[in-house]
Amino acid sequence: MLTQAWEAVSASRSISGVEPVTNAATSWLRECAPLLASPFLNTSAEESSLAALLSRTPLQAAVAIVEESETRTDTSPANGRLHALGLCLSAHGEFLRLPGRHACDALVMARADNDAEATEVDAMLRARARQSERDWTHGLRWQFWDETPEPLPLELARLIAGCVLQQRIHEASVNPVFNAVLPKLMRSPFPVPAGRYKRR
Repeated sequence: MLTQAWEAVSASRSISGVEPVTNAATSWLRECAPLLASPFLNTSAEESSLAALLSRTPLQAAVAIVEESETRTDTSPANGRLHALGLCLSAHGEFLRLPGRHACDALVMARADNDAEATEVDAMLRARARQSERDWTHGLRWQFWDETPEPLPLELARLIAGCVLQQRIHEASVNPVFNAVLPKLMRSPFPVPAGRYKRR
């Protein structure tokens, strides 16, 4: 549905003579999701337009923030990422307890920085699968995506993580993308006072 909505926006802007933006100033949105942001002319249009697309897209997501103190004792460079991934997989397990939910059968990740990280991820997933044959991760397939451009769902995942990071850095600012994402998170990645963030 996100792809269809994005293609409709891109097509409508093309028909009206507005070309996709390829040389706009870099923004956090363009760094996270260059393809999703490409139809929009400036940062304010990017944020409000992508927030509207996200609000209309049926999805649930899990984001984990790992503090440095949680990984300081481990010498593996992938430890922080692995810990965050494990937290997100646990959140998906909680999601599956809801009536009518089905487990995902594939895990697609952006290309790892090195082969060692891919090995770490593989070891973690195999360890989780050995816990129980009834565990939803038992038959989980996974792969690193190393082609460009990335598919929109992978950009979307990066965008969701990016808006959480932006909100963490700029807590006092209003971020419409974060406001659109917050109701779709399986669990809040950090404590949010009730009523602090509202949809516009």
